Amino acid sequence: MLDTQFYQLLPAPSIEELAVAGGASVYNKAASAKSLAAFDLAGEGDCTFLENSKNVVFEDIKASVCFSPLEFADRFPISTSVLTCDHPRWSFATSSSLIAVPLGFESNSNPVDPSVKIERRCSIAPNVVLGKSAEVGAGTTIGAGTVIWPGVRIGRNCSIGSNVTIKCTYIGDNVTIQSGAVIGEDGFGLSIGKTGAIDTPHYGRVIIQDNVSIGANTCIDRGLFGDTSLGENCKLDNQCHIAHNVTIGAHTVMAALCGIAGSTSIGIGCQFGGACSVADHVVIGNKVKLAGNSGLMSNIPDGETWGGFPAKPLKSWFRENVWLSQQVRKR
Repeated sequence: MLDTQFYQLLPAPSIEELAVAGGASVYNKAASAKSLAAFDLAGEGDCTFLENSKNVVFEDIKASVCFSPLEFADRFPISTSVLTCDHPRWSFATSSSLIAVPLGFESNSNPVDPSVKIERRCSIAPNVVLGKSAEVGAGTTIGAGTVIWPGVRIGRNCSIGSNVTIKCTYIGDNVTIQSGAVIGEDGFGLSIGKTGAIDTPHYGRVIIQDNVSIGANTCIDRGLFGDTSLGENCKLDNQCHIAHNVTIGAHTVMAALCGIAGSTSIGIGCQFGGACSVADHVVIGNKVKLAGNSGLMSNIPDGETWGGFPAKPLKSWFRENVWLSQQVRKR
């Protein structure tokens, strides 16, 4: 089920309407959908999509509606409405807006919605926009020109800079977000279909725990369905990019220009030098160190120090550099 703090659930569309919007065919009509979910978490009332059958136990599927290739259609439970198509992710992306949309602003709404809750000792600068049902904790300051989207909750004693945009986000206490940061926008998820590539709508959140610092012009994308999360006391320098569904453990530090691709998991107490790049779905252990300008494409166990491009254990990287220098000198 989507978080209705940030998303509006629309009246349930018919199976035929979903099929038309997604360019799909109705293989089995059983139930309708009133929400959206990832395939492995989808339950009764959810619409989802399936691209391949790897590790799928079809008898355990609980989703009410699923976009699927035709080759798997007869394996679904009879309780699931199956919509067959060539590009399930694309079909889901084009039809999901019939079920849910992010909460937004109305053209004639006040800069600060009457439903906003602002606790004592807050400082709200000029030209700040606070959307419906947003909450700001005691002692928090918000700089000029910042836009807080509907439903966002900001904890106590936070410092939010100027021209910051925050949506679909829960923020803990004592959090600092410097000017120009963008928190909670869609991630870079593309769906390829018969009309080419389209942006996949994201329906997740960003969770920022206590005592986190986020540098100027840093971007943190919300999850596709789940959460992008930063643990307590994380420190991000300027111009970092945290993609959708990334999990960063407590006390992790990143210097400027780091880029972390989607669904990567980073452990507790890690340290990243400047301009590191990390591939998607990588698992990084606790207390890992990554040298500046490294390009990581594989998992790292706890406590190791890596560097280079592609990144590898530090001693291996140093040995390779020494060997290369020796070969150059010999020539």
